[in-house]
Amino acid sequence: MTAALVAWVLEHSPYEGGARIVHLVLAHHADARRVLSRAQADLATDARMDTGHVRRLMRQMLDDGLIEVIEPKSGRTAAVLRLSVSPRAVERATARALAEPRERDAPLLELEQLQTPLPPAPKRTRKPKQPGRYDATAEAIVKAVWEGKNPRPAQRYFQLKRIAEQLLEAGHEQSQVELAFFAVPTITVRSCEFWLNGGTKRAPRQSGKVGIDRDTPGGRIKL
Repeated sequence: MTAALVAWVLEHSPYEGGARIVHLVLAHHADARRVLSRAQADLATDARMDTGHVRRLMRQMLDDGLIEVIEPKSGRTAAVLRLSVSPRAVERATARALAEPRERDAPLLELEQLQTPLPPAPKRTRKPKQPGRYDATAEAIVKAVWEGKNPRPAQRYFQLKRIAEQLLEAGHEQSQVELAFFAVPTITVRSCEFWLNGGTKRAPRQSGKVGIDRDTPGGRIKL
Protein backbone atom coordinates (compact mmCIF):
# COMPACT_ATOMS: atom_id res chain seq x y z
CA MET A 1 0.00 0.00 0.00
CA THR A 2 1.18 3.51 -0.80
CA ALA A 3 -0.26 6.29 1.29
CA ALA A 4 0.13 8.71 -1.62
CA LEU A 5 -2.14 6.65 -3.88
CA VAL A 6 -4.80 6.25 -1.19
CA ALA A 7 -4.64 10.01 -0.56
CA TRP A 8 -5.02 10.64 -4.31
CA VAL A 9 -8.13 8.46 -4.47
CA LEU A 10 -9.60 10.22 -1.43
CA GLU A 11 -9.12 13.58 -3.11
CA HIS A 12 -9.72 12.87 -6.79
CA SER A 13 -11.95 9.79 -7.07
CA PRO A 14 -15.06 10.70 -9.09
CA TYR A 15 -17.12 7.94 -7.51
CA GLU A 16 -19.56 7.86 -4.64
CA GLY A 17 -20.89 5.16 -2.37
CA GLY A 18 -19.81 1.61 -3.08
CA ALA A 19 -17.73 2.51 -6.14
CA ARG A 20 -15.64 4.89 -4.02
CA ILE A 21 -15.07 2.15 -1.44
CA VAL A 22 -13.91 -0.28 -4.15
CA HIS A 23 -11.61 2.43 -5.55
CA LEU A 24 -10.06 2.85 -2.11
CA VAL A 25 -9.65 -0.92 -1.66
CA LEU A 26 -7.84 -1.14 -5.00
CA ALA A 27 -5.53 1.70 -3.99
CA HIS A 28 -4.91 0.03 -0.64
CA HIS A 29 -3.64 -3.16 -2.30
CA ALA A 30 -1.63 -1.47 -5.09
CA ASP A 31 2.16 -1.22 -4.86
CA ALA A 32 4.39 1.77 -5.57
CA ARG A 33 3.86 1.27 -9.32
CA ARG A 34 0.06 1.36 -8.78
CA VAL A 35 -0.08 -2.33 -9.73
CA LEU A 36 -2.05 -5.04 -7.94
CA SER A 37 -3.21 -8.60 -8.48
CA ARG A 38 -6.00 -9.67 -6.15
CA ALA A 39 -9.02 -11.91 -6.65
CA GLN A 40 -12.36 -10.14 -6.96
CA ALA A 41 -13.76 -12.30 -4.16
CA ASP A 42 -11.03 -10.99 -1.82
CA LEU A 43 -11.70 -7.42 -2.93
CA ALA A 44 -15.41 -7.96 -2.25
CA THR A 45 -14.57 -9.23 1.24
CA ASP A 46 -12.46 -6.17 1.96
CA ALA A 47 -15.20 -3.86 0.65
CA ARG A 48 -17.96 -5.78 2.51
CA MET A 49 -19.85 -6.20 -0.78
CA ASP A 50 -21.16 -8.90 -3.05
CA THR A 51 -18.61 -10.22 -5.55
CA GLY A 52 -20.93 -9.62 -8.50
CA HIS A 53 -21.47 -6.00 -7.46
CA VAL A 54 -17.71 -5.43 -7.15
CA ARG A 55 -17.23 -6.99 -10.59
CA ARG A 56 -19.74 -4.54 -12.12
CA LEU A 57 -18.10 -1.56 -10.44
CA MET A 58 -14.64 -2.60 -11.62
CA ARG A 59 -15.94 -3.05 -15.17
CA GLN A 60 -17.23 0.53 -15.02
CA MET A 61 -13.84 1.76 -13.75
CA LEU A 62 -12.21 -0.09 -16.63
CA ASP A 63 -14.53 1.66 -19.10
CA ASP A 64 -13.76 5.00 -17.44
CA GLY A 65 -10.02 4.38 -17.78
CA LEU A 66 -9.26 4.53 -14.07
CA ILE A 67 -7.96 0.95 -14.07
CA GLU A 68 -6.29 -0.98 -16.89
CA VAL A 69 -5.56 -4.67 -17.33
CA ILE A 70 -1.85 -5.47 -17.68
CA GLU A 71 -2.24 -9.24 -17.64
CA PRO A 72 -5.64 -10.95 -17.96
CA LYS A 73 -6.82 -13.57 -15.53
CA SER A 74 -5.35 -17.03 -16.16
CA GLY A 75 -6.90 -20.03 -14.41
CA ARG A 76 -6.88 -19.34 -10.69
CA THR A 77 -4.43 -16.47 -11.04
CA ALA A 78 -6.08 -13.06 -10.68
CA ALA A 79 -5.64 -10.42 -13.35
CA VAL A 80 -2.86 -7.86 -12.94
CA LEU A 81 -4.28 -4.34 -12.82
CA ARG A 82 -2.82 -0.84 -12.78
CA LEU A 83 -4.63 2.14 -11.32
CA SER A 84 -4.64 5.29 -13.41
CA VAL A 85 -4.21 8.79 -12.03
CA SER A 86 -4.94 10.46 -15.34
CA PRO A 87 -6.93 13.71 -14.95
CA ARG A 88 -8.63 12.96 -18.28
CA ALA A 89 -9.96 9.66 -16.92
CA VAL A 90 -11.26 11.41 -13.82
CA GLU A 91 -13.03 14.02 -15.96
CA ARG A 92 -14.56 11.33 -18.18
CA ALA A 93 -15.83 9.37 -15.18
CA THR A 94 -17.20 12.52 -13.56
CA ALA A 95 -19.04 13.51 -16.73
CA ARG A 96 -20.56 10.04 -17.06
CA ALA A 97 -21.66 10.04 -13.41
CA LEU A 98 -23.35 13.44 -13.82
CA ALA A 99 -25.15 12.29 -16.98
CA GLU A 100 -26.55 9.12 -15.44
CA PRO A 101 -29.58 9.33 -13.12
CA ARG A 102 -28.57 8.64 -9.56
CA GLU A 103 -30.54 6.57 -7.14
CA ARG A 104 -31.59 9.56 -5.08
CA ASP A 105 -33.09 11.15 -8.22
CA ALA A 106 -35.69 8.36 -8.49
CA PRO A 107 -39.32 9.39 -7.92
CA LEU A 108 -40.32 9.38 -4.28
CA LEU A 109 -43.11 7.24 -2.92
CA GLU A 110 -46.50 8.80 -2.53
CA LEU A 111 -47.16 10.33 0.86
CA GLU A 112 -49.99 7.85 1.48
CA GLN A 113 -47.58 4.96 0.93
CA LEU A 114 -45.12 6.38 3.41
CA GLN A 115 -47.82 6.89 6.01
CA THR A 116 -49.27 3.37 5.71
CA PRO A 117 -47.96 1.42 8.68
CA LEU A 118 -46.65 -2.05 8.14
CA PRO A 119 -48.59 -4.89 9.77
CA PRO A 120 -47.04 -5.93 13.06
CA ALA A 121 -44.95 -9.05 12.99
CA PRO A 122 -46.56 -12.02 14.71
CA LYS A 123 -45.25 -12.60 18.19
CA ARG A 124 -43.56 -15.89 18.81
CA THR A 125 -44.31 -17.40 22.16
CA ARG A 126 -42.07 -20.05 23.59
CA LYS A 127 -43.46 -22.79 25.71
CA PRO A 128 -41.81 -22.96 29.13
CA LYS A 129 -39.34 -25.81 29.33
CA GLN A 130 -40.48 -28.59 31.57
CA PRO A 131 -37.80 -29.75 34.01
CA GLY A 132 -36.57 -33.26 33.26
CA ARG A 133 -36.40 -36.19 35.60
CA TYR A 134 -32.73 -35.62 36.36
CA ASP A 135 -32.74 -31.83 36.06
CA ALA A 136 -31.89 -31.07 39.71
CA THR A 137 -29.31 -33.86 39.95
CA ALA A 138 -27.56 -32.78 36.77
CA GLU A 139 -27.59 -29.18 38.01
CA ALA A 140 -25.83 -30.24 41.22
CA ILE A 141 -23.17 -32.18 39.29
CA VAL A 142 -22.39 -29.37 36.91
CA LYS A 143 -22.31 -26.75 39.67
CA ALA A 144 -19.75 -28.78 41.63
CA VAL A 145 -17.57 -29.31 38.56
CA TRP A 146 -17.95 -25.71 37.37
CA GLU A 147 -16.77 -24.37 40.74
CA GLY A 148 -14.20 -27.06 41.55
CA LYS A 149 -12.47 -28.18 38.36
CA ASN A 150 -9.25 -26.41 37.41
CA PRO A 151 -9.02 -25.47 34.63
CA ARG A 152 -12.71 -24.86 34.17
CA PRO A 153 -14.35 -26.96 31.40
CA ALA A 154 -14.33 -25.43 27.92
CA GLN A 155 -17.97 -26.31 27.30
CA ARG A 156 -20.81 -24.03 28.25
CA TYR A 157 -22.78 -24.64 31.41
CA PHE A 158 -25.93 -25.85 29.67
CA GLN A 159 -23.88 -28.24 27.50
CA LEU A 160 -22.38 -29.85 30.59
CA LYS A 161 -25.82 -30.15 32.12
CA ARG A 162 -27.13 -31.92 29.03
CA ILE A 163 -24.22 -34.39 29.15
CA ALA A 164 -24.89 -35.07 32.84
CA GLU A 165 -28.57 -35.72 32.14
CA GLN A 166 -27.70 -38.23 29.39
CA LEU A 167 -25.32 -40.11 31.69
CA LEU A 168 -27.88 -40.19 34.50
CA GLU A 169 -30.55 -41.44 32.11
CA ALA A 170 -28.13 -44.21 31.07
CA GLY A 171 -28.23 -45.50 34.67
CA HIS A 172 -25.02 -44.07 36.18
CA GLU A 173 -24.99 -42.83 39.77
CA GLN A 174 -24.65 -39.14 40.60
CA SER A 175 -21.36 -39.58 42.46
CA GLN A 176 -19.82 -41.58 39.60
CA VAL A 177 -20.88 -39.04 36.98
CA GLU A 178 -19.37 -36.24 39.06
CA LEU A 179 -16.08 -38.15 39.40
CA ALA A 180 -16.06 -38.78 35.67
CA PHE A 181 -16.53 -35.05 35.01
CA PHE A 182 -13.48 -34.33 37.18
CA ALA A 183 -11.44 -37.18 35.70
CA VAL A 184 -11.71 -36.77 31.94
CA PRO A 185 -9.72 -33.97 30.27
CA THR A 186 -12.55 -33.09 27.86
CA ILE A 187 -16.08 -33.69 29.07
CA THR A 188 -18.14 -35.53 26.48
CA VAL A 189 -20.66 -38.35 26.73
CA ARG A 190 -18.23 -40.74 25.07
CA SER A 191 -15.23 -39.89 27.25
CA CYS A 192 -17.29 -40.13 30.44
CA GLU A 193 -18.83 -43.44 29.35
CA PHE A 194 -15.33 -44.78 28.69
CA TRP A 195 -14.20 -43.75 32.17
CA LEU A 196 -17.33 -45.07 33.85
CA ASN A 197 -17.07 -48.41 32.06
CA GLY A 198 -13.55 -49.14 33.25
CA GLY A 199 -11.33 -46.77 31.34
CA THR A 200 -8.67 -44.52 32.89
CA LYS A 201 -9.64 -43.79 36.47
CA ARG A 202 -6.99 -41.27 37.32
CA ALA A 203 -8.22 -37.71 37.67
CA PRO A 204 -6.51 -34.33 37.95
CA ARG A 205 -5.96 -32.93 41.44
CA GLN A 206 -8.51 -30.28 42.36
CA SER A 207 -7.30 -27.48 44.59
CA GLY A 208 -9.51 -26.78 47.59
CA LYS A 209 -12.06 -29.48 46.67
CA VAL A 210 -12.52 -33.16 47.28
CA GLY A 211 -11.08 -34.89 44.22
CA ILE A 212 -8.84 -37.59 42.87
CA ASP A 213 -5.11 -37.38 43.65
CA ARG A 214 -3.11 -38.24 40.55
CA ASP A 215 0.06 -38.75 42.63
CA THR A 216 -1.57 -41.29 44.94
CA PRO A 217 -1.40 -44.92 43.72
CA GLY A 218 -4.78 -46.28 42.78
CA GLY A 219 -6.32 -42.84 42.42
CA ARG A 220 -7.62 -42.75 45.98
CA ILE A 221 -9.74 -39.93 47.25
CA LYS A 222 -7.69 -37.15 48.82
CA LEU A 223 -9.32 -34.84 51.36
